[in-house]
Amino acid sequence: MQQREFVRLYFSECKNELLMHDFNDHNKIVSLCIDLKKKNILNSLTMNAYRLVDESLRHISPSEFLIKEFQLNGFFRS
Repeated sequence: MQQREFVRLYFSECKNELLMHDFNDHNKIVSLCIDLKKKNILNSLTMNAYRLVDESLRHISPSEFLIKEFQLNGFFRS
């Protein structure tokens, strides 16, 4: 497992899907929401990840919200 300061993620929206990318390995892409219009979040996410994605879907650009939150908080909230 990587230390927090080395985790580098990027989020994007493509073909009505919300994606998470690993900056260090461009082949690693995880789908977080398979249908942005219907807000169909993957059930396989952890509860905290599910809540965060759900919160992001309340914004105009879910990917921009996630990028900003990751930069500010690293998603490692106590």
